[in-house]
Amino acid sequence: MANEVKFVKDNATSLTISADAFLGLKCSGAGSMQVEFSDGAGGNETVTLTVKDVIGDGVEFKRAAQAMANSLGGHPRDMVANIVYTPEELVPHVLTLADSVEGDFVHRDITAVSAIES
Repeated sequence: MANEVKFVKDNATSLTISADAFLGLKCSGAGSMQVEFSDGAGGNETVTLTVKDVIGDGVEFKRAAQAMANSLGGHPRDMVANIVYTPEELVPHVLTLADSVEGDFVHRDITAVSAIES
């Protein structure tokens, strides 16, 4: 079972979805990143994030995209080889990638969740 990722725009709007449903991400204009997921019913869920664009050459977007891809891909930075896990330890986890309410983001160049659309 895959880990889930969470995006929070405000107290009434959020999305928690399986990381396996990730379809891709793209630049949707200066300072804007769209992250797409399959909703499992033939449609898509799209999260639009605000990304810093101070330098104007895309460096901030690239770094934010790398952090997002590493998180969605389950990059095993904290895993140690040859560990045997019990079934209780295999329970999926929810990783918050962007939370505008708490101000928590997977990368410092992501500054807000501007939209969550189905």
